[in-house]
Amino acid sequence: MRKEKVLLWLAGLFFTTASFSQQHKSFYYVGLGVFKPAYFHARENMSTTGISIELQREQSLMKKFSWTVNAAYATFWGKYTFYRYVFVSPPAEITINQYSSIPISTGLRFHWKQLNMGLKGGTMIGVDKYSGTCPFIAPSIGYKINKEGEHSVDLNLRLLNTLDFGGSDENSLVRGGYGMWELRLAYRFLRAGSKE
Repeated sequence: MRKEKVLLWLAGLFFTTASFSQQHKSFYYVGLGVFKPAYFHARENMSTTGISIELQREQSLMKKFSWTVNAAYATFWGKYTFYRYVFVSPPAEITINQYSSIPISTGLRFHWKQLNMGLKGGTMIGVDKYSGTCPFIAPSIGYKINKEGEHSVDLNLRLLNTLDFGGSDENSLVRGGYGMWELRLAYRFLRAGSKE
């Protein structure tokens, strides 16, 4: 039930700012992303690659700042191995070959010429039995390939740092404490009715 509420909240962020958009530029992004592990806990091995489909909305706030909201569906392949400890036997080695997550986030961007720098907060929502829901903080840097016009291509690199809340679960996908690099290439276009 919690996942459905989060997705409904996200849909509201995308589509309920129409009155504000009449006076400010509003852009949509559609893109593909690639995820690679940046760091993980010492007692595990995360050798995975993720591919995502992403949708982002960007709303200008002033000349050099904008607000963004982003959602993606990411599937990871490879090997993620962790050890589950029990009281009366050696730790059990568990290997996951595929899992999926829905990262959603919102935050601010600072623009300087064709470069941008951002900071977002969000949640990595697990969609299968091995992945959990972990909040994250993600700094990013990006480059707009086409400087002017209603349509452009955006290249963005960000680091998703999931927060580790501890607990008894040895699976980082559930407890957090791991990081993911994401490289994203997206097509950017002006929302109909907003001002260029």
